[in-house]
Amino acid sequence: TLTRWFGDAPKGAAARARNACHNWLTQVNPAGYKAAYTVFAHADGPSDAALRNLVCPGVFLTGAGDPNSTPTMSSAMAKLAPKGRAVILDGAAHMLPMTHAKDATETLIAVFADGHPTEKGA
Repeated sequence: TLTRWFGDAPKGAAARARNACHNWLTQVNPAGYKAAYTVFAHADGPSDAALRNLVCPGVFLTGAGDPNSTPTMSSAMAKLAPKGRAVILDGAAHMLPMTHAKDATETLIAVFADGHPTEKGA
């Protein structure tokens, strides 16, 4: 999992994030982890109908290199949501809150400050 998320030999901030993620994953409650992955294995995310009926703004933030929550998936969900916005961060992958915390935070602040959904990135 860590190799898929961070690559074979991450360096710098990505290596620090990988190590932090490794430490976090080894300390998590195994029953809770199993429960979360059971949901992932049996659910396919929100339904199209749920996204079409979303009344609040929806921000679908992912990394351009995310193999799990792909930019294509985020863009498709944003297009279904009436006030949807897909934001794709270049150079980021699955654990972007850890590897690109500053970029993710600045992006979310900007989205909530302007309140106007538009697609950006990828």
